[in-house]
Amino acid sequence: MGYFHTMNKLDTYLLTGKLLAKDILYDESDLTIALKDADPDWELFTRLADGHLVLQTIYPKIAKSTLKQFFPEDLITHLRIINEMNTQRTLEIIDQCKEIDAILQEIEVSPMYMKGAANILEGLYNDPGERILHDIDILVREDQTDDAFQALINGGYKLNDVFDQRLPLSSKHYPILFKPGQPVYVEVHRYPVSPKYLDTLNTDVLFSDKREINGMKGVYAMSDHHKIIHSFIHSQMEHSGHYYAREFLRTLYDLLLLSQKADPETVFKGYPEFQRYTAGYLDVFYKTFSIKPRVRYYPVPYFHCYVRRYQLSLRYPGFGKASFLVRRILRSFILFPLQAIFDKQKRKSLIIKLFTKDWYRKQLMFYGNFFKK
Repeated sequence: MGYFHTMNKLDTYLLTGKLLAKDILYDESDLTIALKDADPDWELFTRLADGHLVLQTIYPKIAKSTLKQFFPEDLITHLRIINEMNTQRTLEIIDQCKEIDAILQEIEVSPMYMKGAANILEGLYNDPGERILHDIDILVREDQTDDAFQALINGGYKLNDVFDQRLPLSSKHYPILFKPGQPVYVEVHRYPVSPKYLDTLNTDVLFSDKREINGMKGVYAMSDHHKIIHSFIHSQMEHSGHYYAREFLRTLYDLLLLSQKADPETVFKGYPEFQRYTAGYLDVFYKTFSIKPRVRYYPVPYFHCYVRRYQLSLRYPGFGKASFLVRRILRSFILFPLQAIFDKQKRKSLIIKLFTKDWYRKQLMFYGNFFKK
């Protein structure tokens, strides 16, 4: 017999994780018990799933199951519409990729798709509307990047920003491109990761283990092994997920699907330079989906601090916001200026920011929006 309790944000997050893992880790009976034993706040559920970029992923999990009985009718309708809209958008993105391929084939450039675009093109998701995509990331060999970038411009794409030539090594990709009538932006990458991580993962390494995407001759994706480490570096290192104790459920769901093809523990064991960070990342992954891993690799000593901060931020949103704000101020206005004293590249970057009015405007907008929330 179940017991009812009002779900807080952490409870809601964990329920969302179980729904995402349906058919991989849980069947309908497991989720029926989970839903019976709780009293979900459906408004909180909707906000959380939307904020974690997985709202469109939920509908396929419940559409043809008895789980629909636990969801309000208006919510099911909303989830269905969101999924259908994203399905149509995904099909348009696939057509956009084919157009990009045609442009690049004319100059004999073979691109490698990365992140969400690669997963969509390779059919990682059971439902085409599961994955929301904000842009298309393509990697080409460094000696072809100028040609590829110019070819897309000649093909009707336009610049969305100005490329800062004063910091040529600070950006891994060229300015964002867009084309009127096409659903998403395009980023042409000369590096798969920021320059500081190229010793770990570079273009030559990825192309040496590439695989051709089915039905797209001369178009490639990373191996599953490299997809896992690339996604980790992108979200946890470049976007400081480990520092702020934050991660999108969308990224963790991708890892869940990829983990059916390559064991993350085995993958991350090959990158000892990130061991403390990958261990924390996997702590969050396992807790999110209630997974009991067969084996774990920890650095010594290791205290599971990341997952505790992560769950505290969910359980107590005020703590999460305060922690984020303090850490951002510490990093941006104290640590970075101190590091700039000894690092020429950071010193140059700091000077440019200080004499750029737009940087001050962005800071004011960020903190203004933060405190409004």
